[in-house]
Amino acid sequence: MMNLLVPWISLLASIGAVGVAVWATRRNSVSLLKANSLRVTTEIFQQVRSAEFREHLAVVFAGIGEEPSEEGGIDHLSAKHRDSVYTVCYFFDYLGVLLAFGMIEKDVVLSALGTHIMRAWYLLQPYIMAERVHRRRVCPVDAPAGFLVYFEYLVVLVRKSGGRSASEVIVRRLGLPRLDMPAVAATGKGVGD
Repeated sequence: MMNLLVPWISLLASIGAVGVAVWATRRNSVSLLKANSLRVTTEIFQQVRSAEFREHLAVVFAGIGEEPSEEGGIDHLSAKHRDSVYTVCYFFDYLGVLLAFGMIEKDVVLSALGTHIMRAWYLLQPYIMAERVHRRRVCPVDAPAGFLVYFEYLVVLVRKSGGRSASEVIVRRLGLPRLDMPAVAATGKGVGD
């Protein structure tokens, strides 16, 4: 009887050891992913605050003022606009890639950059669509002609997260406290009193 019990005990101990190893590996990989996510998120915020990116964003937000071209796509824009359009579009497209593959936290990006994402998309959408038409025409048949599909994915995420209210929805979900009184000046009186 004892001879039959030993193999079963060994088997159970082995299964337990494998379970602990899998749990520890998964825990370490989650910790590593969070550490990498923090580093990448920090770099994203540094990029958004950089003078160079803010200049490109300002050009886009001021309006392009040129007609979209299905013949030449974004390359047909003037140099000033073309460089800013590509810089802003590719930034948000790469941000969408990072989100799609789970490399950064969705709520962090959407609550902090949702307004920029949506403003840029609405201003650039005619140029993005013209570029897509242009690429379908000039790219080889077996070459992916998609353009800024991850930027578009960001827009979908903002809409699904509450659209105009996305930041507020995320803040409420996180349970963050909000000010529910008017700002008070140094005199102690409410603003406008």
